Amino acid sequence: MQNNKRLFFVTNTKMSKGIKESIQYFEELNQKVADLGGMQVEIAVMLPYAALYAVKSSEKRRGILLGAQNVCGGREIGYTGEISIEMLKELEVDCVMAGHSDRRCKMNESNEEIRKKVLLATEQDICVYLCIGETEQQKQQGITEEVLKIQLKKCLQGVSTEKLHLLRILYEPVWAIGVSGAVVSPQYAEKSHEIIRNCLAELYGQDRADSIPIIYGGSVDKENALPLIEQQQIDGLGIGRNAWDAEGFNRIIRKVIFEQKRGKSDAENIE
Repeated sequence: MQNNKRLFFVTNTKMSKGIKESIQYFEELNQKVADLGGMQVEIAVMLPYAALYAVKSSEKRRGILLGAQNVCGGREIGYTGEISIEMLKELEVDCVMAGHSDRRCKMNESNEEIRKKVLLATEQDICVYLCIGETEQQKQQGITEEVLKIQLKKCLQGVSTEKLHLLRILYEPVWAIGVSGAVVSPQYAEKSHEIIRNCLAELYGQDRADSIPIIYGGSVDKENALPLIEQQQIDGLGIGRNAWDAEGFNRIIRKVIFEQKRGKSDAENIE
């Protein structure tokens, strides 16, 4: 792991918090990470639509990126119950998530639908966390590499090189997320990240591919965060339930940052 490596941390609160809880969460997290502002760190929190305006209006987010968990892939007005990219732009959100496995598996979203969301967001200069990952069945069939490449190539079709600075790839093996998610070895995660990096190089060239953050998510906790972030191709961590408590998220962030900055032995002193 390079000492000057920029680190990315993201959590998706799903439906775990209402409006008041989301505001309180942001206020607590901002207080806890306020001293990290001068470091090479990006922290993003993806909230449900209902909480976005309240959190934005609270003006408590400072350096933490405020993100939406989804966005409509169309601009037509006839999408009942959807939220357009223009609405998110008006809310001044910093980022949006596209292609989460919940949407792919439970809502049957296709790569083409996800592609439209990525394009709309980047057109509005909103950062996109593009989620990709293989299912347990696909892993058992030995087609993980093919699945990841197809998802990347289809979802990024049409994204210009000028917009790559807005892109974050969030790799989440479907079988490793959720309450019953399996723990993924750092070696498996690194291999998958290498596949992703190589595919991005095919699309945009090696130099541009190296500039795109690839973030690992899937049963990340305080114990496996360090071994994961030490992998060469892993630029950050997507943390689920272990980050839904502000203090828990803060502890993981600090453990990783100070491992990079001072070394593993010093990291133990922040406990």
